[in-house]
Amino acid sequence: MFIYEGVNCPYCGKPLTETDEIAVCPECGTPHHRECYLEHGECASLSLHSDTYEWKKPETSAEPPKVNVVFICSKCGARITRDDTVCPNCGEPLPQHLPDLDPEKLMALRDTLYGRTPPPESIYGIKMTDDIDGVTLKDLSDYLKNPSYVVSICKQIASGRKFSFSLPALFSPPLFFLYNKVWLEGILSLLLSMVLTIPDAMIIYYKMTSSTFLDIPLATWDSLSSACSVISVLVNLFFALFGMEILRRNAVKRIKKLRSISTNDQEFRVLLQRYSPPSKVVMVFIGLYVAMLLFSIFFV
Repeated sequence: MFIYEGVNCPYCGKPLTETDEIAVCPECGTPHHRECYLEHGECASLSLHSDTYEWKKPETSAEPPKVNVVFICSKCGARITRDDTVCPNCGEPLPQHLPDLDPEKLMALRDTLYGRTPPPESIYGIKMTDDIDGVTLKDLSDYLKNPSYVVSICKQIASGRKFSFSLPALFSPPLFFLYNKVWLEGILSLLLSMVLTIPDAMIIYYKMTSSTFLDIPLATWDSLSSACSVISVLVNLFFALFGMEILRRNAVKRIKKLRSISTNDQEFRVLLQRYSPPSKVVMVFIGLYVAMLLFSIFFV
């Protein structure tokens, strides 16, 4: 027997069913739909947490329980309960009497107000449950968390091609790979880009010191700089065409590893969210780089 039969998700108000993926709060045991738990980012019963609080299954009765969530804020889209007098998210004053709203209508209204659409059942004919190199498209989508990446990968698979154009990979392969936690290719492309800039660095060195390095004439460094520029363009073009394929293979490998060390699906989903891109370290680096660039433009 399904242990959560007759239990409603405290976030969306919909009943939990045997076919749903359930996420249980590790502190109090409150069950949620996995999507609701991830969207909310925390337990919906967080305000009740204490040293003694523990979720208990409500006693079943002939009368179905009333859904506490009855409406959504017209200003910010936050869920509103019967006990609220103002929106808990933005502070918008609420009418004194809020009508009961069926959970299905609640989510449909929210989607209408904020232009949200449910995730597609398939992309280029590939369903979320279809196998892609040993993982499902849903696993891949949850890991990458970037719809444009998922669409591009599905298009590749549907067409049978191993390449597709990626503008971020063309602009900077090292940042594209490292941002998406593709460590090996990211480090190799970074080292390669550094090697290809050596002739330019030697030309700058000559102009600053009026001397050559290792007695190599300036004309030689000029020729090498031109050759390295051509090679750099070709390397970036290669990664722009095959970067998404490299990203997919790396993602599949990491997903399989996370699945192998997980004891159940709930733990796997938690690990999937924890170790998925983007890399916070690279994001900080990009932020510092942009800040230094803006500083040099406006203040130097």
